[in-house]
Amino acid sequence: MILVCPSCDTRYFADDSKIGREGRRVRCATCGHAWTAKAQEEDGAPAPVEETGLTREQVERLRQTAQANSKTRAGPHAEFRAQQHAKRKRDRSRAATIAWVSVAIVFAGVLGAAVLFRNEVANAFPKAASLYQLVGLDVNRFGLTLENVEAKRSFDGTTPVLTVTGSAINKGDEAQPTPQLRVTLKDESGKEVQTWTDEFAVASLAPGERTEFTTRFEAPPVETYRLTVTFAEKDGGDIGAETQIEAPADPAHAGEGGDHGAPAATHETAAPEAAAADGHAPAPAPAHAPAPVPAHAPEPATEAAHH
Repeated sequence: MILVCPSCDTRYFADDSKIGREGRRVRCATCGHAWTAKAQEEDGAPAPVEETGLTREQVERLRQTAQANSKTRAGPHAEFRAQQHAKRKRDRSRAATIAWVSVAIVFAGVLGAAVLFRNEVANAFPKAASLYQLVGLDVNRFGLTLENVEAKRSFDGTTPVLTVTGSAINKGDEAQPTPQLRVTLKDESGKEVQTWTDEFAVASLAPGERTEFTTRFEAPPVETYRLTVTFAEKDGGDIGAETQIEAPADPAHAGEGGDHGAPAATHETAAPEAAAADGHAPAPAPAHAPAPVPAHAPEPATEAAHH
C-alpha cells in the first residue's frame, strides 16, 4: 500500500500486513510528521470499519440483564441492611417504651409517696397543705387531733367568761410536740373579731397519749358569734384546720320568763383535718342580766384567763 504524509505529501510504500486492519502509528522520514496510517483497499480507499452499533432492543435487553445481575449480586446485602434497619427501629421503639414506663413508675412512686407521707410534706412545706385540701386529702400537719371541744358562757362574779374545753390526742406512731391552742371569735359573716392563744399543760404527747385543755376569755362580746379552735405554731406561723362551734342567739330572747342562766354547750365531732377535727356544736350566748353566782371554784391547772 502507499502511505502519503499529510504534511509534506511524501509518499511511501508499506506492507499491508504491517499496517493491519486497526492501523498503525507511522512517522514521515522527510518532515518528521507522525500520523496513524489505516489499511486501504486495492483502489486506495480505507478499509471498511466493522459495524459495532447495537439496536434499541439489544440495548434494552442488556440493561435488563445488568439490572437482574445487580439485584442478584446485591440481594444478600440489601436484605441484611433491611434487617438491620428493622432491628434499629425495634430497638428505638423498645427504648422509648422503657423510658415512658420508667417515667410513669417514677411519677407514680413520687405521687404515692406524696400522698402517703403528706403530713411530713406539709410539715416541711406548710403551703402544700392547701394543695392537698384542694384534691380532698386530709392533712394533719401537727400530728395531733382535737376532740370533745365544747364552749360555755358563765360569770365570774359579774364578769362574763367564755370557757372552751376539750382534749388533744396523738393518734400517730411518733411523739409530737404540742403547739399552741388558738381560739378565734368570728361574726356571722366569718370575719375575725377576737383571737387568743393558750399553751397546753405538756410539751409533747407520746403515741396514743391525750391531754385535756381549758382556756378562758373574760368579757367576750355578747352578740352571737362563731368560735373556731385550732392548733397554731408557737412562733406565730401557720395554723391548722379549724374546729368550729356555732353560737346560737341569746336564749333570753326565746320567750318571756326564759332562763337567764348559762346553759352548757353541746358538741358534735367530725373527722380530723389538717391539724384538728372539724365539728359543730352550739355554744350558748350569755344572759343580758347577770345573776348572782356562788363563789367561783378554782380553775384547772391548764386553764388560762385572758383579758
